[in-house]
Amino acid sequence: FKAFPEMQSVVDGLLLLHELNVPDEVYTASGGEAHEIDIGQRFGEPARWPQPLLPLLLVNVGSGVSCLVVNKEGYTRVGGTALGGASFLGLARALTSATTYREALALAARGDSSEVDTLVEDIYGSTGCVDLGLPPSLTAASFGKLARQGNRSARDEDVCRALLEMVAQSCCVLARAHAAQWRCQERVFFAGGFLDENPLARATIANSLKSLGSPAHFLRHSDFLGALGATAHALDHDHQMKLEMKPGMW
Repeated sequence: FKAFPEMQSVVDGLLLLHELNVPDEVYTASGGEAHEIDIGQRFGEPARWPQPLLPLLLVNVGSGVSCLVVNKEGYTRVGGTALGGASFLGLARALTSATTYREALALAARGDSSEVDTLVEDIYGSTGCVDLGLPPSLTAASFGKLARQGNRSARDEDVCRALLEMVAQSCCVLARAHAAQWRCQERVFFAGGFLDENPLARATIANSLKSLGSPAHFLRHSDFLGALGATAHALDHDHQMKLEMKPGMW
């Protein structure tokens, strides 16, 4: 038995899917305003693998977030944040009636983050947004409206939606900065448990990253990247051992 590093397995799983050229593996999430997001859509629109593929940035969104730059030499963890899926669930449980991840997602799907978040439009007005070149719906301060005196309560649905968007948007800001540094703005992939069966988070990420000038790529089999990479390692290791064995040993 041999253990393989988790992130190495995830990276190798992605590269294996690219090598196998699985049909419609890559997709993009639906865009549009928040109220236009189709939360019942399992996958988005099919897309092509970026060419060339490397270097790329893989953003793994689980309990926390890790950003990995993958190139021909291997991969390097270049950054991350503690604000991830566990933050979403923990805060949802602390601030709302949600007790499980699915309950928190269900509340978020019915919520409106603009009821608790301060938007650019709230500060500058529609005319000011035009002058600044910023979209009116851009979040200026997460939960900013609750900081005002007298605003001490909010619907559970709106709080969960704002929490989800806070996590997703913070991932995008971090991803865009690393992608620019490593010159792979057109090759940013997102994976991880927080995005599993969570089209709302994927669409929020796609919209946020698009506003920052980069496309977001997702994989249909992203839930299995680690398993695929570990399996490929095991098969390669077994094959290598057989090659190294002398005739008559097996």
